[in-house]
Amino acid sequence: MQKRLKKLFFYVFFLSYFLTSSVLATPMTKDTATAIISAVLDENKHTTNNKVTPMECAILAPVIKPDSMRDFSIKIGLSEPDIDTIVADHQNSSLQQRFNFLLTYSRQRYESTLQDLINVVLTCDDSWIYWENFCQRINDIITLWQNNDTVPPFMAERLQNQNVHRLYSHQGNITEAQLSRLASRGLVTGSTFWPYCLGIIDQPAWEQVKMENTTVPMQTYAVLNKFRCQKIDFKPKDLVKALLIYDRFSGKHVDWDKVSGIISPQTSTQTWHSPTPSVSSSQTSPAKVKKIKMTADKPLLPDCKDTGSGSPECLICFDHKININISCGHGFCRHCIDAWILQAGEQATCPTCRKTINTEKTLPRYE
Repeated sequence: MQKRLKKLFFYVFFLSYFLTSSVLATPMTKDTATAIISAVLDENKHTTNNKVTPMECAILAPVIKPDSMRDFSIKIGLSEPDIDTIVADHQNSSLQQRFNFLLTYSRQRYESTLQDLINVVLTCDDSWIYWENFCQRINDIITLWQNNDTVPPFMAERLQNQNVHRLYSHQGNITEAQLSRLASRGLVTGSTFWPYCLGIIDQPAWEQVKMENTTVPMQTYAVLNKFRCQKIDFKPKDLVKALLIYDRFSGKHVDWDKVSGIISPQTSTQTWHSPTPSVSSSQTSPAKVKKIKMTADKPLLPDCKDTGSGSPECLICFDHKININISCGHGFCRHCIDAWILQAGEQATCPTCRKTINTEKTLPRYE
């Protein structure tokens, strides 16, 4: 009798647990999501009337169910050739495909706003979208755009980490050498990081970076520099904020201990346009950057910060004019190539052709 009671109790417990779990796991319906989002949009029209950015496309991409990608892409107006091209280019990454569907939509409809994109999603079939995830990500996007002092819940949670909070609250500056180390150690990659740069790097700017920098570290360095150049009053918290968004929505993982070790508040005292890096005899780095001797008829070139933008442009930062030719003949701004050589050591190669750089044959370039 006692064994039967125990067995009956077990069955009742298992059944109640199963029923409770089923109720709790019931996904949000489209009608519920529509009601929630409509209320949010009514209060935030000033935000949702802005043009769709790559960051918003990247944040919203995972709300599309993988098995509904083709139906969704047709719904938003993509052609079969566009769909086939995206699938072929990213056949091993459904997340990248979904992102590129949304990015292609925003590129083809240049004046399309976030409100327009949301309206299109709300016309999709109930089974195509993770509706609860959609609501959460719309809320995250709106919070990110409200102001610089307001952060969404996911970001507030990560700021509890001591390293993250220290970097986010630091008021100093970040050096190019630190960015170079961040790129060379693979802590982020340019191909996945660029959409999360607070909507600042647009599609044309990214295409330029992608075409000119084929190696992953070089591409990442170019993306970080592009972010820095286009962000007015750039501060460490802007980079940390972008990394937090990247960490949350890209499917990648940021090693904050290593990032903190590179971007250390105790050593971040230089400005972005700091003097050209050099190696003194007291330093242990094996690479010594050749100091170019100037003659009376060839005066010292101005610092890159005084050179300004123009054509031709440095292929590393895309911001300064070329004023240095290295041994293989390719040109860069002095600021970028010196930082590149300093970081790579005596094995430094040209960012364009990959030939070994002979620092004895680094010469100034004049227009």
